[in-house]
Amino acid sequence: MPAFERHGIRIHFEQYGARADVPVVLIHGLGCQLIEWPPSLIDALTAGGYRVITFDNRDAGLSSHLDDLDAITPDVMELLDGDSDSPHNKSLYGLSDMTSDAVALLDYLGQSGAHIVGLSMGGAIAQRIAIEHAPRCFSMTCLMTFANSPAREEMDADTVMPFFAAAPSNDLDSLALQRRAGWDAVAGAHFVSSECGMGRFAKEAVTRASNRNGFARQLHAIRADGDRTELLRTVDVPTLVIHGEVDPLVPISSGEAIANAMKGAEFEPIGHMGHDLPEPLVPSLAEHMLAHMDSIEVER
Repeated sequence: MPAFERHGIRIHFEQYGARADVPVVLIHGLGCQLIEWPPSLIDALTAGGYRVITFDNRDAGLSSHLDDLDAITPDVMELLDGDSDSPHNKSLYGLSDMTSDAVALLDYLGQSGAHIVGLSMGGAIAQRIAIEHAPRCFSMTCLMTFANSPAREEMDADTVMPFFAAAPSNDLDSLALQRRAGWDAVAGAHFVSSECGMGRFAKEAVTRASNRNGFARQLHAIRADGDRTELLRTVDVPTLVIHGEVDPLVPISSGEAIANAMKGAEFEPIGHMGHDLPEPLVPSLAEHMLAHMDSIEVER
């Protein structure tokens, strides 16, 4: 698998489709790996004439795990309660550093820019790209994401807690079971993630890499970034916001707030979709994304 290094951080990535096609960068969510993008979504985008680039964020997958550089691991439950300033919750990097990793990937690949698609935490990183590096962002698609990380009381807390819980042990079966349970918890009532959503990749993901401390550090980066709403009002990037109507982790009001803040943004609510990419909904999601990207004339 190809990789590059920036400031001591190694980033692993993959590319799909013709190298001459306009690039689309997919940025995944909290603790997720590039193998957790549905292949059917990647195939739909490449069939639509785009070159798809995926990567592991720092502290996830095969990209650098920062345990050796950071003696303090944030407490996940304290962060969910909004305490990102606790002495126990200091971390090595912020969301802007993760944003710089994505932009450095474009530099490494010799790309002036790309259509940026971000899911959940990846959507927050996409917003940071639009805010800090707008010329590199041909368009932005925000999937099930937020401008201000939801507080625990805004979530369906009893439902989503398995997503944040640690596995009882570090053997592969326990890790995979916990990961499937977490995705099933946030997927909503209409689809079973472990059967048709991102939960079906759980065993493959934990076999490839597992990094609970990295999950906590990424969550800290999300929480510490604060509210981007006012910054988004100044951004002039064509934007599509897609959000599930039954998302128990990030309420649909979070997606609406992004669309309302950004000039000309389109908002597309998806019925029966929770915080997941269930296979039956992938064709519709891809159709919305392709229509958005196809509407933009790109000069390269």
